[in-house]
Amino acid sequence: MVNFWATWCEPCREELPSLERLRAHFASAPFLVLAVNVGEGEARVREFLKESPVKFPVLLDRDSAAQNDWEVRGLPTTFVLDPQGRIRYSFVGERDWSDDEVKSAVRALLP
Repeated sequence: MVNFWATWCEPCREELPSLERLRAHFASAPFLVLAVNVGEGEARVREFLKESPVKFPVLLDRDSAAQNDWEVRGLPTTFVLDPQGRIRYSFVGERDWSDDEVKSAVRALLP
C-alpha cells in the first residue's frame, strides 16, 4: 500500500492512525504500508511523527517527483498493489483503512 500525504492536509492527518491499525492487523502477513510525504522537509515531517507515530516507513518526496510519477492529483491518495506490484485499488480522500471491507480486500490480494 502506498499513501501520499502531507502534514498540512487535515484529511491526511486524520487517516494516518487507520493506516497504522491496518499495518498492525496484517503485521504477520507479507503486507507493507509506505507513506510518501509530498513537498515537505524532513524536520517538519519528523516533528509531526513525534505527535502521531507510525511503524511503517515514511518516505520524503520533497520535489513532488513521485507524486507526479504516480499521477497523484489530490491528497490523501492511496494505492493498493498486488504482490506483482500492479495497482489493484486506488482511493482519493480520507478513508478508514482499518474497516472490515478494506481488510477483506487486502486479504484477497495476499499470496
